[in-house]
Amino acid sequence: MLCCRQAVPRSDALSRDEGSAANGYRGPLLQSHGNRDDLVPWENGRRLFEAGGGPKRWVAIPGGDHDPPSPECYDKLKAFLDRLPPARSAQGTGQR
Repeated sequence: MLCCRQAVPRSDALSRDEGSAANGYRGPLLQSHGNRDDLVPWENGRRLFEAGGGPKRWVAIPGGDHDPPSPECYDKLKAFLDRLPPARSAQGTGQR
């Protein structure tokens, strides 16, 4: 699973192409974003989400800042993980 929380220097937050972080990723993606995030603009968060594969879910956090995640985020994460199919075993495939 791709974790969307990245350390983004404040000076880079407005110019960074967040979508490039997820290009080519096709695994599960749960992304939460606060509408009061002063580090990563809302539009950059949406680009990151749109660039990711699936299954995916966007969780808007009204009044949410960049840190720390709210208890609601953890509840949404658990529900998202509970709905994913079981992981396939890599045994015998040469993958780890």
